[in-house]
Amino acid sequence: LSILIVLIAVVFIGFLNGYFVFKLKIPSLIATLGSLFIYRGLIYFITGGFGVHIPSEYKDSFLIKHLGGETLIGGVNNIFLWFILSIVVFTVILTRTRFGNHVYAVGDHPLSAFSRGVSPVKIKWIAFVICSLMAGFAGIATIANSATAYPTLGTELELQSIAACVMGGIVLSGGIGTIWGAALGAFFLSTRSEERRVGKEGRSR
Repeated sequence: LSILIVLIAVVFIGFLNGYFVFKLKIPSLIATLGSLFIYRGLIYFITGGFGVHIPSEYKDSFLIKHLGGETLIGGVNNIFLWFILSIVVFTVILTRTRFGNHVYAVGDHPLSAFSRGVSPVKIKWIAFVICSLMAGFAGIATIANSATAYPTLGTELELQSIAACVMGGIVLSGGIGTIWGAALGAFFLSTRSEERRVGKEGRSR
């Protein structure tokens, strides 16, 4: 039930971000970063700054195992399997569907897309909702893996995600980029971050 509530909440957050951008005319970067700090503040207020643990009786539940760290195939963490699945699904959506074609068209030239019957507002609004939904799902999977939710979880990842997209060949002005490129950028960036973390721990010892 809590997972369902979270998914509904993040869909609403994505819709609300679209409302701020397209109805209130707030720049998307300001709207999304502003809402990020607002919700992060609410998390601190609700938790009092302390971590929240998954109750022990739920740690072995079907959903927690299959969303989190239970290994089903060759000792690979389930989060990585979800990562691969999402890459495949959204690659198909972006390259094989009308919606994906419209995303590229709107990103490349909104006025040209509009002249051909594509609504840039509708496409971007849907994209806001999808991004929010996937961010929420990633948070759920991360918590299922660690069994603990910290108020600082995800801090500074917003900047790393932008860097990963740029590393993966995505043009921030729109119209150029692939799901695989963003995934590879995220993989290399996270690997590099892990190397720095291990190096710091080694020097401190």
